[in-house]
Order: sequence, then structure tokens, then C-alpha cells
Amino acid sequence: MPFFYALWHHASLSKPLIKIKHTCRCKAPRQFAYDEYLGIGNYYTKLSNDHISYEIVGDIIKINEKSWFQNVEHNYKIIEKINGSKMRLVSKDSQVTLFGLIRAKSMSITSFEFVDSDVSAKSKVKLMIEIHFPNKFRELLARLFLTPQIWNTHAKDELLHLCRHIETKFRVQ
Repeated sequence: MPFFYALWHHASLSKPLIKIKHTCRCKAPRQFAYDEYLGIGNYYTKLSNDHISYEIVGDIIKINEKSWFQNVEHNYKIIEKINGSKMRLVSKDSQVTLFGLIRAKSMSITSFEFVDSDVSAKSKVKLMIEIHFPNKFRELLARLFLTPQIWNTHAKDELLHLCRHIETKFRVQ
């Protein structure tokens, strides 16, 4: 019973969202890492077995990904772009499917930030994902369906593979 009370109490005090953050050191200069990230459409599905598709249609980036029993279809728009430093995208109508049966919508905000590291010729790549829900009850259900754990694992793996891809490209150049 205390577990469910803690979940309810947390949900009642905060906005209905889940935040996921990761940072990875990258053995490539910040500008190179950023420039290579801009070409992610060429290798997105190779970064993770969870990545199903990546398609640019006009100013929309359509992404389909899955992890465990959750499948998510995003329709991202770039809302912030700082050359050499940051990319922020929002999908106001991400379609989530659980177990192939239960469908729901959420809003996803994904940010990639590229910063100089304290070590020469290295950078840090930061990833932040915010999953916004229409209400606290939906957030509670997402937590009960292990959404933070599922997408935390996915994001960590994705960021690690992105950094390794960038480092490989940097060594080859």
C-alpha cells in the first residue's frame, strides 16, 4: 500500500511527465559530433534494434521505435536549433501502443546538446527526453507499466551507440 500512496503523492505534486536524462563522453570535437548527428536519418535504424523507421516528410520527422512491450510513433518538429550546440524536437501527438492492443497519446520533447569536454578533442553529448501526459492518471498508468525504466534503458543504449558511431566516423575522416 505505501508504494501506491507514494506514486499517487508524487503524481499529485508534479506536472504529469516523465524525464529521462543521459550524458555520454564522445572522443570527437563538439562541432564534428553535432555535424554527424545532423545526418542521423542515414543511420538511425542502425543505432538500436528498437529503431524501426526514420523518415522526413516536409518539416516532420516521423520516427517509429519500440522497447519491450511499448511501440511509439513520433511526428517530430524541430523547435530549437543552435548550430554546433543543440537540437530540440517536439512530437505533440506521439502514438503509444502497449502489447499491440492498448493505444494512447502523449507529447514527447527530445533534446540533444553537444558541449565541449574538459579533455582536448572530446565532447559530451547530452540527451533529455520529456514524456508529457494529458493528466496525472495517465502518468500514473505509464509508471505502473514501467515506462520510465523501459525508456531510460532505451535512451542510454541509443546515446551510447550514437557516441560510438560519431567516434568511428571521426577516426575514419
